[in-house]
Amino acid sequence: SEARLYLAAALVAAGRNSDAQAELKLITGGEDDEAAGRAELLSVLGHLRQGEIATARESAERLRRSPATAVSTLVVLGRMFAAAGSTDDARRYLAGALEREQGAASARLALAEVDVSDGHLLAARRRYTNVLIDDPQNVAALMGLAAIAEGEDSQAAALEWLERARAADPGAAAPRVRLAEIYLEQGDLDAAETVLEEAARTGPPDHQAQNLRGILLAGRGDMASARDAFAAAARIAPHLAAPRFNLGRAEIALGNRAAGIAALKDAVRIDPGYVNAWVLLTELAIRRGDLDGAEGMLETVRELAPVSPAGAYLAADLAQARGEFGEAARQYRALLDRTGSLRAAMGLYQARLKAGDPAALADLRSWVRNESGNDQALMVLAQEQQRSGALADAIETYEAAVEAAPDNAAALNNLAWLYQQAGDPRALASAERAYELMPESGAIADTLGWIHFQQDDRKRALEYLTRAVELAPDEPEIRYHLAVVYAAGGDASRARDELEVILASDAAVALHDEAQALLKSL
Repeated sequence: SEARLYLAAALVAAGRNSDAQAELKLITGGEDDEAAGRAELLSVLGHLRQGEIATARESAERLRRSPATAVSTLVVLGRMFAAAGSTDDARRYLAGALEREQGAASARLALAEVDVSDGHLLAARRRYTNVLIDDPQNVAALMGLAAIAEGEDSQAAALEWLERARAADPGAAAPRVRLAEIYLEQGDLDAAETVLEEAARTGPPDHQAQNLRGILLAGRGDMASARDAFAAAARIAPHLAAPRFNLGRAEIALGNRAAGIAALKDAVRIDPGYVNAWVLLTELAIRRGDLDGAEGMLETVRELAPVSPAGAYLAADLAQARGEFGEAARQYRALLDRTGSLRAAMGLYQARLKAGDPAALADLRSWVRNESGNDQALMVLAQEQQRSGALADAIETYEAAVEAAPDNAAALNNLAWLYQQAGDPRALASAERAYELMPESGAIADTLGWIHFQQDDRKRALEYLTRAVELAPDEPEIRYHLAVVYAAGGDASRARDELEVILASDAAVALHDEAQALLKSL
């Protein structure tokens, strides 16, 4: 009977319910009561997975009526039916568990979850509170009350319940993982890191903790370590799309586009309805010029999220990529009126600029000024001023961005670069502050190293530029800066090595002339 149980379980997992039921009937007809009970429970699961509620109920009723059925089995039955959406059945089996053991905490907790599912929050709160009267350290009840508080948009109360759960059991990972999620949403990276480190000490890391660790590391600018954390989450939970999606984003941020696209395709293979992955895949198709492929994926996004503005943004991006700048501007304008978003404002600006509208930058500047204190909006304006050659204006705008957000490492980095070009002595201090904030950013290490070189400190320049190439090996401009420093120090061999990498790269075509000229001078 044991072997048949394992076989039946495998058949249920494979979706072969009729074969599984045939095996289970051979067990339930035998004399081994324990095996028969387990077979009956597995039979319920198989029928529920197939949506056969009535047939599942027949097996469940045999278990409920049997005096040999344990309270824990009835609780499992209740949870199975609840997961299948049949909450009336769930309540019946959980009530049966309480008839056999009046104070069974597992049944009371499961009933509270059913109450929440049915929208009966007052009843759920009462059940959780009653469990805590008997057991003040019950982590499940404390987390249940936290979930109710979150559902009522009372984050302060949710945090209080979760902190109580954290204090109640030093070995409980779940409250720490949920706390980390909330702290990350609030942007409190230090608090998130503390509870994630505690969660790691409770046992082997689960996929949620690894995924959150990746988000934390990405927030700190350590994208390479973030990528490793997301990859670990994907290995632990190969059946989940979210870790693959985050892994894809990290790979793309690191410049590994092929690996990023592969991870995103894995995400939609695992969950064809994972709209965020489809959105990013569509954006990437537009960027690489695969407009027909992007059109097909855009239709998928529209089907999956007809109300979301994501499809409208992608349609505007696609129109712009096709050179239909007037149509793109019209669509971005509609999105800006609808959402007021920075992305819409930026899209509108770019479409008007490409259409030759001379007022595009002035109108973007007016929009940004109306977004008082928005450092991201200021960053966008500064970047466009920098591209257009209005460097004094760009410096002023970057300074406003840093004033609005003193820890904006990207703004500090770009400001340092422009300060150096302008001969402003604040360049080095700005670059050092940016590096202090994001030491794992290749671009920021490059800026700091190049400023050291231009200020005649070749030793420090070599230190930071070597690090920059390690962090961003696919960025040819960083590698070129390192080659220049090697050449200036008389190390022609190493300079030549870096230049040959640049010249062999199709992605570095824009630097080939400069690299060739430097190579000839060695």
